[in-house]
Amino acid sequence: MEAVQFIKVERRSGDHVILPSLSFSIDKGARIGVYTSLERRRELQALLIGQQDQASGDVKLFGKSIHKKRPPAPEELGILFLDEGYYERLNVKDHLRFYKRIYGSAHSIQDILNTVKLAKHERVQVERLSLSHRRRLGMAKLLIQNPEIFLLEEPDQNVDMETKVWIRELLIQLQNDGKTVLVLTEHMEPAVLLSDTAYHLDEKGLSLLPSEKEEEEEGQETDTVIRIDKIPAKCEDKWLLFDPAEIDYFESDQGTSVLYCHGEHFPCGFTMAELEERLKHVGFFRCHRSYLVNLQRVREIITWSKNSYSLTLDRKEKRQIPLSKNKMADLKTHLGIK
Repeated sequence: MEAVQFIKVERRSGDHVILPSLSFSIDKGARIGVYTSLERRRELQALLIGQQDQASGDVKLFGKSIHKKRPPAPEELGILFLDEGYYERLNVKDHLRFYKRIYGSAHSIQDILNTVKLAKHERVQVERLSLSHRRRLGMAKLLIQNPEIFLLEEPDQNVDMETKVWIRELLIQLQNDGKTVLVLTEHMEPAVLLSDTAYHLDEKGLSLLPSEKEEEEEGQETDTVIRIDKIPAKCEDKWLLFDPAEIDYFESDQGTSVLYCHGEHFPCGFTMAELEERLKHVGFFRCHRSYLVNLQRVREIITWSKNSYSLTLDRKEKRQIPLSKNKMADLKTHLGIK
């Protein structure tokens, strides 16, 4: 059964394409990530919650058209905004009581507090909560609402590692319970890490991000070792030459290899396959079809679930890089992990 349908939906502002002609459906019980711009993310959200009508086409939830005169019912769709609004002077437990009255929920407040791991903070005013705890409170609201579709805007942005892991585990559990999860984000990593199917949406349309099956078919590694001293990357009208040791990782974004170093990023002229071949002898590892990481920069290997992993870099911002399940054995061999 299709939970969400976009049928030839298109939006423009003059000559600017906000949404191309978009035909796309999400099955009930799917966990989907969409990596797109802020403008397109907000456009998708507005259409899904009935804040505005599409210029053309149709948006449907469970076969029923959504528009301003017919927004989704609370049991159909719930949304967690990045900047979710709260009553700052209420404490956590009073918030949950308020939500319970609004949605007529039969859920136990104590059970919800335990699920979101806020039981120790139930008497804390919201204005005193950390960003991570506020995000957990927002998820608690959705759990009380208990919609069929969970629409999440940047759910793991600016939260601590424990909360990132918890969000990932919760979304998997929601999917196992038959709920539909749609994550909208400006970054590729959460689109991949928080979903089991991830897409990129730009002015050309919707494209599937590389799957693990495609990674397995990418081809055999060769044993040729190529000595390389510098990696060139473009910066406006000049080329920068990077020592491999100072590079954190490379990301493939719509066919372009992007070099990340000290919090900055630059387009690189080499393909990911060429970079992998040039840099494998100095400790770079193809952890995902879209990522090549400097293992000297990796601090942690995180197991999200039985078949889902990520790498945390040894940087202040603790950037996470997806690790494909079929790459785990190779990584253990590289690192000498038994």
